[in-house]
This record gives sequence, structure tokens and C-alpha cells, in this order.
Amino acid sequence: MRRVLQIRAPGDCIVSSVADDETPCREEERRIGAQVMVFAGSGARSPRSPRFRQRVIHWRDFPEQNMLTIAELPMDEQTRSSKSTSVAVLELLRGSQPAETQLMRVTMGLFVQQVGSWAGASLRSLCDAKRKLFQSTLGSIGGEALVTLQKADRDLYCVLSLRTCPGGWPLLPGNIGDTRDVKLPPCKAPEAFRFWHRWTGEFSFASYLQGFLEGLGVSDTQVFSTMNGKPLAFFQAAVIRSHWRLLADWFDHAWQCQTLAYQQDSDFSLRHTPKICDHKTARFAVVEDPEASIEDEKSPVSVRRTFIHVDDDPLCPAQHARSKSK
Repeated sequence: MRRVLQIRAPGDCIVSSVADDETPCREEERRIGAQVMVFAGSGARSPRSPRFRQRVIHWRDFPEQNMLTIAELPMDEQTRSSKSTSVAVLELLRGSQPAETQLMRVTMGLFVQQVGSWAGASLRSLCDAKRKLFQSTLGSIGGEALVTLQKADRDLYCVLSLRTCPGGWPLLPGNIGDTRDVKLPPCKAPEAFRFWHRWTGEFSFASYLQGFLEGLGVSDTQVFSTMNGKPLAFFQAAVIRSHWRLLADWFDHAWQCQTLAYQQDSDFSLRHTPKICDHKTARFAVVEDPEASIEDEKSPVSVRRTFIHVDDDPLCPAQHARSKSK
């Protein structure tokens, strides 16, 4: 049984786990695990207690589609760090016929710091014990284990997208005391939603939404800019779905006041004011490789639609006549 202690990002959390001593292979895992911890320099200690903390990371559709990668990093309570990591990759194998039972391939890996190659036999035994334990856990979930896990992961978070900003980025609540302030009359908004100001600096919807909530006194709702370990596009943000549902009515009212202030400040119609929608698909930012080589010089050959265009080099006279497509 697990209880979430802290959510670091979608698919990345710290959990408190309670081991089931009656589970097959649990005693073997505990015994070999304690031996490996000694190999790793943690000192001779008693086996891990039934209750322990660990960091659990889920990567959906990684490294390929229809895969789920789960990494577990047990926390060393003395050093507040992890000395080992177990990784399970679940792959759904679809049969050739729709009626065939779906099978799942499970690949297990174990990574331990500061352990010599002479400890390989114990590490292999530990990995095998973890594999058997993992298989028994999946068996309790049922044949559709991967589908169940992926659906639970999708249902936990929702991805929000910002759309339609022809008059600039949406406004933030609060009075900053300068000419950028927008003040709504009392007849249009309650006192808490009357003052608004423009966003300044580089825009990120996740940062904006966090600032919007904090500006109205809601500081316990987390807004994330990543999903599955990858940065979201600047116009998207992820939130915990249950938290968002609790805020829905209050947020809708606050957003309506923001829309009125936006119209007053930019003189745009309601149709052209910023809107927030629950987007089912996450879009990720393009991250440039810092080690990528300098872009090569532009090639004289470029492909446009279905034609190949060859640019003339003024330093090299043409050797034969040719025509270019229009």
C-alpha cells in the first residue's frame, strides 16, 4: 500500500510504502536488498522496515508508444538519498486478432552505486526477486494492467491550454500601483477581482497560472510545466484534476472578471479574449541539444513541394543550361 507524500511533477512523486510480508518473494527481496546496501557502503544495518519512503517516476509512452517505464528509488533515511534504482519497462504486445488476449512484456533493470563487479551474483538475485514480486503485483491488477496504469495516470492530471491572445497576454490579479493597472467598476466585479495588471517578461502559461492563483490567495494548488519528464509547450500547463475541479466555479468567476478587464484594456470583443481549455493531448517544447554542432551552411539544393530547385553559384558559371520551375 502506498501513500503520496509529495508530488514533484506529473509522474514524479515521493511515496510512503507499506510492505506486505505475505507477498511471495518479499522476504528474499528484503534479505538481498540489505546485503546490497552493505555493498554500497550504507553500513551493516537491520533489513528495511515494512514502512519506507521512495521516489517513484512514471514515463508514459517511453521509450516508445504503448510502453510505460517505472523507476523506483528507495530513500536512505540516514543520507536522505537513493543508492539504488529499479526500473521496470512495461510493453503491451497486441495479438494479430482483436479477440486474442493481450500480453505484456516486462523488462526489469537494477542500478546500484558504488558496487563492485564481484557483487554481480547478489544483484542478479535481487533483480530476479524484484521481477517475481512485480509480476505478482501485476497479476493482482489483471490482464489489462498496463492499460489500467496508463488510464489512472491520465486521469490524475489534466493539461490546460491557453488560446486566443490577439491583444497580448491575459491579465494578472492585483494592484501594482502604476499605469498598467486596470480597474473594474464595483458594479462589474467584487472587490477581490477589481484590480488587474499586465504580464511582463517572458511568458509561460504555467508561471502565469501559478501567479494568477497566488494573486487571488490560492497558494496550495500546484501548477506544473512538465509532463512525463519533458517540458510542455509555453502555452500549456498541467494541474491535478481533482484540485482543478474543486477550483472550477471560483476560477470561472475570477476568469470572467479577467475577461472584462482584458476587454476594457485592449478594446477587443469577447470572441477575441484569451480562453483556457482542457486539452487532452500534451504538446512538448522543442529542446535544442546544447552539444549539437553549428548549423551547416545552407545547401544550394532545396526541396519545395514536388520540385527540386538548384541555386546558381555566381562564382561558378553554369556548365549546362537548365530551367527552374515556377
